[in-house]
Amino acid sequence: MPRPFAVIGITVFLVLMFLSSASSKLVLAAFAVFTAALLISLWIKQLRRQPVFSVAFAGAAAACLLLLAVNELYYYPLLRMADNTYSSEIKITDECEKRYGNFYFKGSVITADGEKVRANVYLCFSSPPDLKPYDRVRGNFRFYRLGSTDENTAASRKAEDRFLGAYPADDGYERVADSSFHPGRWFVSARSSLKRVLLSLLPGDTGGLCTAMLTGDSSALSESAYTSLRKCGISHIICVSGLHLSLWTSAVLWLLRKLRLGEKAACAAAMPAVLVLMFFMGMTYSVIRSGIMMLIYLLSVILSHRKDSLNSLGAALIIISVINPFSPGHLSLQLSALSTMGIITAGEYLFPAAGEFFKKHSVPGIIRGLASSVLTTFSAVVFTLPVIFPLTRGFNFGVFPANLLLVIIAGVCMVSAALGSLVGLISLGIVNIPALVAGLCSKLILSVSSKLSQADFLHFGVSEKDTYIILCGLFIFCALAVLIAVTGKKITAGAAFFLTGIFVFSLSFYSFADSRLTRVTAFDTGNGSAVLISTGTENVLIGCGGDSFSGARRIGDALTFSGGRLDYMFVTGGGERTSSYFPSLAGSFPPGRVYWDSPGYAAKLALGDTDVLPLEDETAAGSFRVNTYRDPKGKVFFVYRNKDISAVILPESATDLSGFGEEIKDCGFIITSMDYPRGAVFPSLEAVIIQADSPRGENVAGELAAQGVRAYAVSSCGDTVIEAHGGKARIVRG
Repeated sequence: MPRPFAVIGITVFLVLMFLSSASSKLVLAAFAVFTAALLISLWIKQLRRQPVFSVAFAGAAAACLLLLAVNELYYYPLLRMADNTYSSEIKITDECEKRYGNFYFKGSVITADGEKVRANVYLCFSSPPDLKPYDRVRGNFRFYRLGSTDENTAASRKAEDRFLGAYPADDGYERVADSSFHPGRWFVSARSSLKRVLLSLLPGDTGGLCTAMLTGDSSALSESAYTSLRKCGISHIICVSGLHLSLWTSAVLWLLRKLRLGEKAACAAAMPAVLVLMFFMGMTYSVIRSGIMMLIYLLSVILSHRKDSLNSLGAALIIISVINPFSPGHLSLQLSALSTMGIITAGEYLFPAAGEFFKKHSVPGIIRGLASSVLTTFSAVVFTLPVIFPLTRGFNFGVFPANLLLVIIAGVCMVSAALGSLVGLISLGIVNIPALVAGLCSKLILSVSSKLSQADFLHFGVSEKDTYIILCGLFIFCALAVLIAVTGKKITAGAAFFLTGIFVFSLSFYSFADSRLTRVTAFDTGNGSAVLISTGTENVLIGCGGDSFSGARRIGDALTFSGGRLDYMFVTGGGERTSSYFPSLAGSFPPGRVYWDSPGYAAKLALGDTDVLPLEDETAAGSFRVNTYRDPKGKVFFVYRNKDISAVILPESATDLSGFGEEIKDCGFIITSMDYPRGAVFPSLEAVIIQADSPRGENVAGELAAQGVRAYAVSSCGDTVIEAHGGKARIVRG
């Protein structure tokens, strides 16, 4: 059977990708299905002649068994540590990362209550401790489950084999310094030195982008810059992968050939260099995938074997999946593997056909090169759509010009940044020309990505349900394209063109319909209120507070995929919980105008050209109107109205609406941060959304449901979205 590693590796990867977060019961059911399919493929003669089916089903069944074993023997036992305190010894494995006002370290548990434990954790401190990589810390630590209120975070951490967090239960912990030699300490120190030099030479996002491209560490990159890169589809340039490793490996091979080493000797000497680069770049999943493929390529040259990229990819995926069966659930590995499949497919099928066409029509070389780049980008994007489309509920067509314009510039930027950091470390007092080149390239990448991400006409968005309809359409389209290539029959071609027309029309229809909707998103931000109202022309955020670590990210993601801009904010509270996300959001999405009842506090945040105005009784702008009221105790609440929807939004708890009957009687929705408001009479009430922490929100929602009121608690079901158009509204997720 040709390409056995490709068949097994891709099958195992896809099965684990879909089942990595599933329960053991579901994995067991999948194992039964794949085992039955394997037996059928061995029993039916026609299928038995095609061993690819039997091998694929066997690989899928083996993947299920592996996941079952890891769940029962490792994952579930460690989860029992959550919500318990243990006398523990934990080894620090990376440098401190400051987030949400806390200080985090990646660590590995050595012992818990005197017993040996193997568990990777995020160690959290409220004040900066004196800890360095590979030191040990002893004390009483409280363990908790990462992402317990956010499924996406939980899945991501689980895929990293780091699904527990810990924090000191008291102040009695002690540091145990470790002066022994650890290779990992050298790599951490080297990355830290390079980051420090680059940020001193190129401050802000310019240096942050260069650092991310060299080391994969994007912590110095602002949320707005990262959002722009992600939205226009080029965030892969800051995820160290095949592009980066191939550049550095090519440079090493070039140097070794200059030393007059033979081809095989040069490849043998380059293999340790690839391993060093992998450790230096942090051993992320994309680095491991590309590194293994590069090592297999070098080994094939040494052994004089035929190079097969798809087999190499399959082997890399097998190794990664066996080391950590949860890893295929990680977004970076999914994008890395799927885009690589697309690029390999383009190289094997599209490029030869395009080459023959260009040769036949004498197409100039520059056009051929541009067409090759377009085909490569198209193939990579198409293969990642099943992951990206449901995640983002849309697609940005800026991915094509962004990749064509910026990927080559990114390579120049990365090499220049590396040379510039070396010059900076030597400190010869000379003009650092490589750093200047890197800075110019970085600014160009950031500027172009920002412009493309803000171009609304390039973004195509759909509702969550419709994403799967579109994916089915894409699948049919691709299947018919394969049929055309295989059969060449005119009837197949005619059907394909007909369905393609329907598909394009459907895309246009969904895009047009989506632009006319009003979306009201009540976020799960803990005890606090944040409500985003998005239309085709503006985004309005009312309230921006809460105590959930993931709250600011949730709001940022929603803004990113609603045009990437924040037009108006209505905020209450002078630096209290109700405005706790303001600095982060205003820094990433500078608002066009802010209405706040504490302008003095807002002035301290240095908002630049943003207008900060006091709350007004009535604010009318664009297609909406916001009325601001105060109850008898001075608590502020808002009434939002446009042509599609009207809603009362209560950022502060225990609001008394007595005496506001005429002002609010036509409102169809209440969004409240804690309790059902006193004195509320709503003849047109359709639903109540409670933005309170669990179990308070669930209890209030249950009490309202018992009274016949349609109620939702975001603490139990995540962000709740209302879609409205023409006076009709529906809750599409909640």
